[in-house]
Amino acid sequence: MAESKASIKDWVKGEGLGSGTFAVVTSLTHRLSGEQIAIKTFKDDRSEICQKEIDLLKKCAHKNVVKLVPIPEEFKLISHKIICMECCREGNLRKLLNQPQNCAGLPEPIIRRCLANIGSALEYIHRQNVIHRDLKPENIVMQKVDDQVSSHQTGAVASTRPEMGL
Repeated sequence: MAESKASIKDWVKGEGLGSGTFAVVTSLTHRLSGEQIAIKTFKDDRSEICQKEIDLLKKCAHKNVVKLVPIPEEFKLISHKIICMECCREGNLRKLLNQPQNCAGLPEPIIRRCLANIGSALEYIHRQNVIHRDLKPENIVMQKVDDQVSSHQTGAVASTRPEMGL
């Protein structure tokens, strides 16, 4: 018997991409267009944290920082505690590090590319007066770009400007 996947209107729930103290991230695919997005759903009453993260990510337009995407209309009615992001289909850095062939470490070209991407993203967000408060392999997600895997950052971000209230 075929397993039925959970769905919301034309969006089909995919795999869980990660979870943390404040939120759970799940992939969703649109039945008709095939578009994939990642939905970050905040646990409990975390709407203030959610809004701060959205405000900070809106000002971060960089190739190595996960991009926000518009929230589909179907989800606006469900919760005000969600963030829609591009879906980075290659998994996270922890998943890559845990693969058996990488038990002795990653090949140097991959390490160099990954560190360059992370450094570029950190330099950019710091210029925006934003800091990353939870930099770890689980929050470095991978995306294939021009047949090469590129790393993007997700996770806790905070403004270093007091007026942002963080």
